Amino acid sequence: EQGLQNLNRARIVDILPVENGLWVSSSPRGAAWRYSFIDKKLEWFNHKNGLLTDRVYGLTADRAGNVYVGSYSGLSIISPQDSIVNIVKGKGLMSPRVESIETAHDGTVWMTNNYNLLRYDPSTGDIFRLGGREGLTGVNFAIMGSTVLSSGQIVFGAAKGFVIVDPATIQLKRAPLRVFAFYRDTAGREIELMDSIQQRFTYKQQNIRFSFAVSDMMVADEVLYRYRLSGHNEGSWSTPSLNSSVDFSLDPASYTFEVEAYDGLDWFPLPAPIQFVISPPWWKQWWFLGLVLLSAVILIWIYFRSRIDKYRNELKVARQISDLESRALRAQMNPHFVFNSLNAIQECIVTGKVEEAYTYLSKFSRLLRMVLEHSDVAEISLEEELEVLDLYISLEKLRFKNDMHYHFQLADDIDPEEITIAPMLIQPHLENAIWHGLRHKEGQKNLSLSIKENPNGYLEVIIVDDGIGRLKSAEIRQNRLGGSHNSKGRQLSENRMDILRKSYPMTSMTITDLYQGDGRSAGTKIMLIIPMLEKNAANANKLNT
Repeated sequence: EQGLQNLNRARIVDILPVENGLWVSSSPRGAAWRYSFIDKKLEWFNHKNGLLTDRVYGLTADRAGNVYVGSYSGLSIISPQDSIVNIVKGKGLMSPRVESIETAHDGTVWMTNNYNLLRYDPSTGDIFRLGGREGLTGVNFAIMGSTVLSSGQIVFGAAKGFVIVDPATIQLKRAPLRVFAFYRDTAGREIELMDSIQQRFTYKQQNIRFSFAVSDMMVADEVLYRYRLSGHNEGSWSTPSLNSSVDFSLDPASYTFEVEAYDGLDWFPLPAPIQFVISPPWWKQWWFLGLVLLSAVILIWIYFRSRIDKYRNELKVARQISDLESRALRAQMNPHFVFNSLNAIQECIVTGKVEEAYTYLSKFSRLLRMVLEHSDVAEISLEEELEVLDLYISLEKLRFKNDMHYHFQLADDIDPEEITIAPMLIQPHLENAIWHGLRHKEGQKNLSLSIKENPNGYLEVIIVDDGIGRLKSAEIRQNRLGGSHNSKGRQLSENRMDILRKSYPMTSMTITDLYQGDGRSAGTKIMLIIPMLEKNAANANKLNT
């Protein structure tokens, strides 16, 4: 035939006559051909248009006109409309090779599959395997001939002889398989994995071999196995194979292991998934990591606690040193004030002002008693400080024959009984204004003192005199003493304010020279910013801690 010329050089393996034509299988790369006697047309079926492979072995057809193509990679069923359905290993076949193939009188399709006979039922799509359970042990059917006898029996050639099958008399019974899993312990013993017991392995047992078995020993070497392990290889099923063991190298973690066995028709799983744990080494376990973390926290706490205690002790010592320095400065300043006051009394006595000297001495004794009482305390009320200032100013006014006018102003929102300040901070500046500013001025002398609270919670003390000014006062002292001379009381007060500034940073002193419109000196203005210890106690406590 002219249409069959493409098969001239093909290796023909099987020929299947059909109505008005025939099918031909050609191997190793010929696939399957269909030739029509009516239109003399040859059609080629291969892997490009739906077959599993071009390596095709046997051919047969059923009563419905379906053509069965046995190949190296499985079974292909071509319908009369040329649609193709493929059955592969693990999806109905134990092995991918389908070699000899025949259709029995009852319409079932019989085929050889390496060491097994297979029966395919077109009505149900089920495939039954005849192997060890039916007595076919060790029979090799590799690419042998086959035929259907008129009696309905089917003869399959084997490596040694042939096998005659009577489809009408064979009873196919299938008992469900039970699947077992084992592991090998460190002593080499095989231990069954039980679903009711969570198996634990140490980090030294990370390389684990699992073995599988089924309950039917007749087919034990013919079943396919597949497995999957959660947390490993994304938990996907392995490729079905005859291997009855698998090796893992696993990291410490919890795992779930599953195994299924395939007898040619169904997959049979383990009774339940196997749970097992590989424990990490002791230095990676939660209790050890928690102990390390806790130890680190304790050490850090001890370190910072010691630093805080050390800092507190240093602040405490610094506070004590500052207090001692303040007491020492007051001890120096108070004798200076006493000396100046005694000079004033002496001047009254020498000049014959006995009555003034008596009044001066009476007020001085009271003032001296208050100063001595305050010399050993770190703070006094503002009311007590104002009383000391009032006594001091009254004594100075006596010495100036009452030609010195003193003006005092206290803000309405200040309660002098509730506010405490460091003692003898204001008096040295009043003394300095009188002795160096007003004493050498001719005529009326004016001195003012005002106290109010600033927005930062400190006392703002302003002392203003209309004396000769600092420049003229310095010239007089230089001419009288032959050199420069600084007020001891004011210097001591400045030192005390420096000490206060360590605890109260906004403590300050500002001295401003005042001038008239023609440039002549109009006196001096002193502004003190001193802490109200009662209101700043919280800040002081913060600094102490």
